[in-house]
Amino acid sequence: MASLTLLSGTTSHVSRITNTQGQMSNGQGQIQTRHQTTFRLDNRPAYFRGVVDLGEGEPASAAGIDRNGMFHALAVRNDSTGLICYEPSTLLYVAAAALIGIGVLMLFIFIGIFMIAGGLWVGYLARRNSQARAMLSQPAGAAPFRAAA
Repeated sequence: MASLTLLSGTTSHVSRITNTQGQMSNGQGQIQTRHQTTFRLDNRPAYFRGVVDLGEGEPASAAGIDRNGMFHALAVRNDSTGLICYEPSTLLYVAAAALIGIGVLMLFIFIGIFMIAGGLWVGYLARRNSQARAMLSQPAGAAPFRAAA
């Protein structure tokens, strides 16, 4: 499992990508929109799942994981404004608890073991997101901002 890394520097090549997909039929359907921000932090390519308030040449810090030469930011702080954007973890904690609880109840059949394992994995992801946000402890007076999923 990859450990969290903290990067700080100047941003460049900031780009926001919106992906909309879904289907409609007879006036009903489901549409889903996802946002992603790509940028370079001290000339290292990085991305964040969500929208980050960053401009060209602004100082920023990010906590995340290096994956195949790309930095996956789990939390980003705009150092000039103090705004922190992060991947939410509350729902992941709830999902982890639900999976583990249902898995314990389902232990009499073999599927409970897989549900508990899935719950532990989701709990790990939630803890990692919380740790990334904590690494970017906010300066005085700055309000945290949770990115839309």
